[in-house]
Amino acid sequence: DKKHLILVGLAGYSAYNGGIEYLGNISNEGPSGEGAALVGDAFYEGQWKEYDKHGFGVEIAPDGAAKMGEWEDDKFVKEYSD
Repeated sequence: DKKHLILVGLAGYSAYNGGIEYLGNISNEGPSGEGAALVGDAFYEGQWKEYDKHGFGVEIAPDGAAKMGEWEDDKFVKEYSD
């Protein structure tokens, strides 16, 4: 699914099928570590592992609704309150 990946030191930019634009840490396997992305119409900032949201992060939907918590393999698994 990956279209391209350009490495710039520890930070990079990636765009691939599904409408994701990413800025943050990357590894040979893709976005990993801390980063931010536009995922469709939503914005996500947090931890990544090989192109998936994985670890702590915050996702904000176009209507302003936010999910803050833990993600595993691109799935929201545990919500944290303020």
